[in-house]
Amino acid sequence: SRRSALQGVLAEQWSSYGEQGPQLSGTGIRGTIAEVLQVPPQYERAIEVALGERLRGVIVDGHPQAREAIDVLRKQGLSMGTFIPLHPRMPPKGSIPDATLPGIVAIAQEVVTTTIEFSPVIDYLLDGVVIVDNLHSALQLWEHHGNHLQDHVSHPLLFVTVTGEYVDTGGVLGVGSVPSAMGLLQRQREVKEIEAQLTDARSLAATTRGQCEALATQIQEHTRQQQEYEANAREEEIQLVNVQHDKERTDQELHRFGADHQRLTHSLETNRHALASIAHELTDAGRRKETFAHDRQSIDQLLTQRQHEGVASEGIFQTTLERVNNTRLTQHTLFSRRDGLQSKLASLEQATLDRKEKKTQLEHEHHRMTEQWHAAQNDAVRLEDSIHALKTAMASQDTTVATAQAHLDQMTALTRTHDTTHTNTQKTLEEIRQKRNEFAIGRAEHTTSLDHIATLLSETYEISMETVQDQLGDVRIDVEQTRAILSQRRQRRDRLGPINLAAAEESQALDERLSFLTAEENDLLQSIASLEDIMTRLNDTTSQLFQETFQALRKTFNDLFSRLFEGGMADLVLDDPDPITAGIDIVAQPPGKRLKQLSLLSGGEKALTAFALILASYLLRPTPLCVLDETDAPLDDENIARFVRLLQEVAASTQFLIITHNKQTMAGADKLYGTTMAEPGITILLSASLENTR
Repeated sequence: SRRSALQGVLAEQWSSYGEQGPQLSGTGIRGTIAEVLQVPPQYERAIEVALGERLRGVIVDGHPQAREAIDVLRKQGLSMGTFIPLHPRMPPKGSIPDATLPGIVAIAQEVVTTTIEFSPVIDYLLDGVVIVDNLHSALQLWEHHGNHLQDHVSHPLLFVTVTGEYVDTGGVLGVGSVPSAMGLLQRQREVKEIEAQLTDARSLAATTRGQCEALATQIQEHTRQQQEYEANAREEEIQLVNVQHDKERTDQELHRFGADHQRLTHSLETNRHALASIAHELTDAGRRKETFAHDRQSIDQLLTQRQHEGVASEGIFQTTLERVNNTRLTQHTLFSRRDGLQSKLASLEQATLDRKEKKTQLEHEHHRMTEQWHAAQNDAVRLEDSIHALKTAMASQDTTVATAQAHLDQMTALTRTHDTTHTNTQKTLEEIRQKRNEFAIGRAEHTTSLDHIATLLSETYEISMETVQDQLGDVRIDVEQTRAILSQRRQRRDRLGPINLAAAEESQALDERLSFLTAEENDLLQSIASLEDIMTRLNDTTSQLFQETFQALRKTFNDLFSRLFEGGMADLVLDDPDPITAGIDIVAQPPGKRLKQLSLLSGGEKALTAFALILASYLLRPTPLCVLDETDAPLDDENIARFVRLLQEVAASTQFLIITHNKQTMAGADKLYGTTMAEPGITILLSASLENTR
């Protein structure tokens, strides 16, 4: 990240202290000047120029800690380092220019802040530093305050422009490093800003995660409520179905009662017709009796016979009266039964109305719960939209971080380019200076040689140099051309900038850092190679163990399949040569059928095949107890018998707890446990042992 890269660049400020730099931070070292300063961005360049190399200075508790640090540096063969005590000796106070004067931007001590602990150090370093707008104002202020010479000497002033030029007490003008290079204070400020942004991003991410967790909790709560509503709806549907079944049974009873009522009514009509016929017969019998009375005189000879017939008629009459009485009693009983049936029919109709009303209430409740369920679904959709918005915001944050990283990469590349250019410029300047020194030495040698030749001519030949020059002719040098060449070379020298006297030490520090990073890279490469070797061994071991377990599972699965189906074969097939990433296909061939995949088998065949695979994997790593929940539900009677026989064979080494509703499976068990509700609200636990019955 950009923060890590800038921290790595800032860590290079310890490079001049060798490998002991991080170790010095724990032995009375309070930190560097750059770490404790808080400078506004517009004044960073001016403060960097004013402090110079002291910006890399280290704050210590006192002189003993400074001497100890210097001894450590000397042991490392290093001699570069500045150590400032926490309470330095302050120079006598002098007059500071008024900040309201033209050209003055700020007083350094007023705009640079730090903690109370380091205030004496910062006051000492920035004492007399005045920030001005440009070099012209700096010169004017220097000339104005240069008249107070005594105060000027006792309390020196340093005028620094915001662009990096400076004028010191003696009137020396200078300029800082290349303006495009990123300064140490700017890097420190950017690190702090990035850390603040990172803290905000982390807090935002934590808040987002908290919101996501809260939304997830709400979704789970809505899901739970939805499940409860669905369960209540299913219970109400079951109650509604039960009410409909009760209504159908009531309608059937009403239909049966109506048929009984029609049958009784028909019986009453039949009895009424019988009574009418008996009454008609009685009327006929009376008419015959009257006829017999009128004809009594005429048929005296037949009296005895008629009397017997009369006695017989009386018997018939009595029998008919008994039948009439019995019919009336039966009619009264039927009327009572009809009244009872009508009363029961009325109660059933009232119960039907009550159930219809309850059904209506249940339908309203179901409609209300359905609306609540839809509302919960809408809330879930809104929550999902909120989660999507939060994810979009997080993606935007990631994009911002990526943009910042790209900007950091550009700045790092630009810094490296400027460093390379600076190094090349320093090398070129050093070569030019060496050539200039060589030229001066050659010129001095030539001058000495000419003096020697002149002395030799004068003493030996008594000839002066002027005479020799007259004899040799007028040999002149083009002065203007020589001056133009010198001017061009001076301009090239000025463009090269000031000489970095610490380039050799920085180069040595960079070489040491390169060696350290190279060693770290080699260690990382060795660690990566070691990890890759470990991963290879783990993959080989995992593949070997998987192959062994897989082959054992194939054999056991095929054996159990053949025992369950009484023939056939089944197998497990890998869909990829690499066992680590391969999937597993199940193929089976029941007796008399072709080899098929599991998805092409019937329901019962799928259930038996799945049970064979589960039992095979269980037998590879058996446990004392195995629970099977309605495994035999999709099986027919023949397959259930095979299922029970296989369980009885395996039960010798494992205890099986089976939940089932099948009587054939119950008959093969050793013990049965069940619950019943003999009375409403009272549950009774029942158990039976079948071991002694077989």
